[in-house]
Amino acid sequence: MVKDAAKVRLLTGAGTMNAKVVQVDAANDLALLKAEGHFAALPVASSKLAALGSTVATVGFPDPGLQGFSPKLAKGEIAALAGAADDPRYFQISVPVPPGNSGGALLDERGPAMRDELRGEE
Repeated sequence: MVKDAAKVRLLTGAGTMNAKVVQVDAANDLALLKAEGHFAALPVASSKLAALGSTVATVGFPDPGLQGFSPKLAKGEIAALAGAADDPRYFQISVPVPPGNSGGALLDERGPAMRDELRGEE
């Protein structure tokens, strides 16, 4: 958790950079970080498009000290459209998510193609 971190650094294709913690949502295990620079926005799709049994993949950087700095991909399916006690904030997935990768992206088979669809919704 970055909430009480003395220093936060981001690893990018251009190297590492410092970041500041803007806001932490401990209930949803999320943190909003601010880094200096110009970056392209990540496409985000509505969870309403998710379907039970859809193929999904995680992409992330678990344990870069051991596994290296290239992204790691794992595939699986959406196993449930709600989490424990039918909590609609969560999906249940059959994708192995190793420690250190839990904050990585969850993508569907459309992957980056979703950017065009999102532009049409703006």
